[in-house]
Amino acid sequence: MTSKIAVIFPGIGYHKNKPLLYHSAKLAAQHGFKVKALEFSGFPQKLKGDREAMMKSFQIAIARSEDQLKFIDFPAYDDVVFISKSIGTVAAAIYATKHEVPARQLYFTPLEQTFSLIQDGNGLVFHGTADSWVDTEAVTAGCLEKHLTLKTVLGSNHSLESDDVFANLQDLLVIMEDVNRFLLNQEV
Repeated sequence: MTSKIAVIFPGIGYHKNKPLLYHSAKLAAQHGFKVKALEFSGFPQKLKGDREAMMKSFQIAIARSEDQLKFIDFPAYDDVVFISKSIGTVAAAIYATKHEVPARQLYFTPLEQTFSLIQDGNGLVFHGTADSWVDTEAVTAGCLEKHLTLKTVLGSNHSLESDDVFANLQDLLVIMEDVNRFLLNQEV
């Protein structure tokens, strides 16, 4: 039997019970993955536009990841998937590289800084075209440079949502279909 683990790296305000991470974790469990959801806290207030606060937030996310993953023996697993959101994408990319974890990476709304840390050709990226944290051109360029599959959600913000609830639900279904294929290691 194949042993599999999926690690959830949350965002600052986007925790494991928010739709993208909640449903991704449920799908992973459904496919036999052990799911480890990290919890982040203690971030500075008002990050946008404050480089120092962002750097401190990166350090906090990385430290929390190190602390919560220190007892996991990743080489014991046949399949490792990191599912991350926003600042969690930075922590997931750094953790995989630092600890040489051959994780398949699922990045929800990565920050621009994430792309300098991502392993080449290793992942699937979801981005909303109305994301106020990073523009679509930067995400597109980062995905091209790193040979990542990019899925864009038109008119969606940093949570991959818009003001239209029914459109959000339709988008979530399409996103989760892609996540499901990714978890099954199928073409997305």
